[in-house]
Amino acid sequence: DPAFTDFFIALDPRTDTSSVLRTRDLPLLHDYPAHDGTRWLWTTFSRDQIDLNFRNPAVLLEILDVLLGYAARGASVIRLDAIPYLWKELGSSCAHLPQTHELIKLIRNVLRAAAPHLLLLTETNVPHRENLAYFGNAGDEAQMIYNFALAPLILWSLTAGDAGHLTAWAAGVRRVGPSATYLNITATHDGIGMRPTEGILAEPERARLVRLAREHGGEVTGKRNSDGTLSPYELNLNYFDAVNPPDGREPLDLQIDRFLLSQAIPLAMIGIPGVYIHSLLGSRNDTDGVKRSGRARSINRERLDLGVLTGALDCPGSLRARVFARMLFLLERRAAQPAFHPDAEQTVPDLGPGFFAVSRRRADTGHALLAVHSMRNAGQTADLSHAAACGICRDILTGERFAAAAVPFAPYAFRWLVADEAGKTAEKQ
Repeated sequence: DPAFTDFFIALDPRTDTSSVLRTRDLPLLHDYPAHDGTRWLWTTFSRDQIDLNFRNPAVLLEILDVLLGYAARGASVIRLDAIPYLWKELGSSCAHLPQTHELIKLIRNVLRAAAPHLLLLTETNVPHRENLAYFGNAGDEAQMIYNFALAPLILWSLTAGDAGHLTAWAAGVRRVGPSATYLNITATHDGIGMRPTEGILAEPERARLVRLAREHGGEVTGKRNSDGTLSPYELNLNYFDAVNPPDGREPLDLQIDRFLLSQAIPLAMIGIPGVYIHSLLGSRNDTDGVKRSGRARSINRERLDLGVLTGALDCPGSLRARVFARMLFLLERRAAQPAFHPDAEQTVPDLGPGFFAVSRRRADTGHALLAVHSMRNAGQTADLSHAAACGICRDILTGERFAAAAVPFAPYAFRWLVADEAGKTAEKQ
């Protein structure tokens, strides 16, 4: 069909593509039958995903039509998947090229005119600094980017019992502006990205996470570097099983507490939380799914049977019911807190390696909240007198009141603390 001429990128299979950044240990070109013989087409990821040729204006118009079709049918957010690899220039890495950023701006401008309610979310599983580039200039590209560094850094903090790396990184995560923010996640339909840890975790620490994934029943997907070496690209396992030991030696209560702590951190961070359905429902590694599909990512893509799921949620003592009930409670409490608005400022006080803390404050209303997370399997007491904007604090999750100078934490406990008005009155008297 001449209307689709040059929709894909065909190359001689002998073409030197060694400079192209590879996110998979798979060939860049695959062979396909065409009306005039075999063609070798560009496939950044795999044979079943052929890249489009955006040098062809007809491709761009077709994709804009698709995006506007989603908008016309009520979409509020569109995810631009694997967007760093959109434009191709032989001799380059073909990642993060200027033409890619210009096309995102064009898409944003079209949607601003036709569907101003719609938000663009860029999926860029890359080192954190590279990820930030997709906000563009003060948010003229994506309104949201995945905060991909969160998932592996939370996992590392719980594994090591040390939140130092997480605190240092989060201290640099700032409000972008009124038209751009972060999507905070721990799990998605893909794995736990390792590229965002580059430059944050040392290589021995990254290697420890790779070992953990395999010890906890998962696998590791590698990326092919331009020099021919392999680096870890993502950890393939369910997040509940990532943060908890696989042998069942720990009480289920403690495992649930540790997992809920891992989910509470993205809820507290500046941005918008994204909760994967299997995190909401307390799913575990789907090793049978991996065997059926032959794909490592299937481990966190369990196909749910509604009857079985409903039965588990109706059983109060089941893992699914307990995780689901606690997640709903957290989401309801979060939604009622003005300090968690995406525009609220964030500071990250350093309370030492055993804690991770986030302070949120809305400049327009004065609402403030301090979220403190105990990252260790032991009771701890935190002195929050310098971090909390209150002498007496109230935990909005439990209703308990504490003097800020000595706030107790059970293993893997977390608290959302606000100034206690009754305590302020008592102090004045």
